[in-house]
Amino acid sequence: MNADTALAFAPVGFAVAAQRGQPAPWAVDLGYRIGSAEWWRGFATLGAMLSCALLAMQAIESPTPPSRFPDAMSASQRELLAPLTIGPLADGGRTGARVPMTPQVRALAAPLEPASVSASTRMRRGESLASALARAGASRSIAKDAQKALEAQLGTLGFEGGAALHVTLGRRLSADEPRPLDALSFRAAFDKVVEARRLGGQLLAKAIPLQVVDAPARIEGSVGSSLYVAARRAGVPAGLVNQYVKLLSFGVDFQRDVVASDRFSLVFERKIAETGEVRTGKLLYAALMLKKSGKTLELTGFSPSGGALEYFHADGVSVKRMLMKTPIEGGFRQTSGFGMRRHPILGYSRMHKGIDFAAPTGTPVLASGAGTVASAAFNSGYGNVIVLSHGQGFQTRYAHLRGFARGVRTGARVEQGQVIGYVGTTGLSTGPHLHYEVYLKGAAVNPADSKLPTGRWLAGRDLANFKAQLAAMRAISPNVSPAEVLAEHDIKPSSRS
Repeated sequence: MNADTALAFAPVGFAVAAQRGQPAPWAVDLGYRIGSAEWWRGFATLGAMLSCALLAMQAIESPTPPSRFPDAMSASQRELLAPLTIGPLADGGRTGARVPMTPQVRALAAPLEPASVSASTRMRRGESLASALARAGASRSIAKDAQKALEAQLGTLGFEGGAALHVTLGRRLSADEPRPLDALSFRAAFDKVVEARRLGGQLLAKAIPLQVVDAPARIEGSVGSSLYVAARRAGVPAGLVNQYVKLLSFGVDFQRDVVASDRFSLVFERKIAETGEVRTGKLLYAALMLKKSGKTLELTGFSPSGGALEYFHADGVSVKRMLMKTPIEGGFRQTSGFGMRRHPILGYSRMHKGIDFAAPTGTPVLASGAGTVASAAFNSGYGNVIVLSHGQGFQTRYAHLRGFARGVRTGARVEQGQVIGYVGTTGLSTGPHLHYEVYLKGAAVNPADSKLPTGRWLAGRDLANFKAQLAAMRAISPNVSPAEVLAEHDIKPSSRS
């Protein structure tokens, strides 16, 4: 660059430097020698550069908004390009809109299929694995091969009825072939899960044990308006509630002796798997705290000398008496007692030789003691009636039944607590109820007040073992949930099913 050119484009300071034959410094430290000629030269250079940048920015035209297409484009062209434009919706942008098909699009010969398909079903009690796999979507041939492969590796397969079966079916080679079985899992037992996966064309299976805690459950609560309802709400299975009432019926009248503020307590077998499922078993302990009398009736299950399970009072006396006081399932209310009363249909007073229990039609009626069926037939005002002979001069009568249980006929043997008939309203009856009578050597006695012989007494080592078992039942903490039991044993809940 010659001197004339430098004078035309550079500030005065630059021109002077060029005339002197010295190079003009383009970068000047504005923090050094402020106010000197060199400083002013640098300041002027910076101002010139900023002015040029502003002029260049003003020369650049702003881009056309997305909605403003050149007038040379037709309406159909703008419609095709609009979905491809990225811009604010307020300015006409249509980001994400469906793009119309173009001539380049070709229809698929067949719909695309997912690489794998997952399905679940519930195991039915007694069915085979192959049948369950077929219901989950596997072909019958693949299902049978899978069952054979698992049995070869694990032996005979067991199943939990109602347990979930999870299946994964893989990609098939063609539309005409079934999907292969890639993976499966199911609950083979309460304490075992089976899982299988396909590796290299072979189905490999393994049994995974589940942690199970044996923790008897103790449930306590107030009787309220219905002991049955209160116990069921607290989590007691229906069968155990009925067994509880049946056992206590040997020593307490649920109609006259029990009030709403009384408290019940029972212990039953309970096993809890790490997956959260619960399996219940036998009733181990039953107690009823009676507020009216201030007494507590306790019954504990015990197997004396390795024999069958029986129930005993806290002093070791067998709970079984010759006859139960409440021979009806569920402990329904007593509506009429023993003694003279005005008959509701005949209209005159006469001896009421038994007690009545109001209950819905069809409620099971129980044999109050072991014995033989003396008769089971229709008998005038009694309607359908069953008479049982129990020995030692005792007989019981069950009247106004809707019908008799299967196998109950004259001469048949029945056990204490066995269902022999069903509540009805046959004969001289104003509504469904059970009329229950007890006879001793031909004379009617009050079923609620009669002194009936008791069963066996525990002694010696059996009594000592029984006392230890009773103490263990009393020591169980009440109303502990399955989740709390798992937490106490430091078992984290598992998602395996």
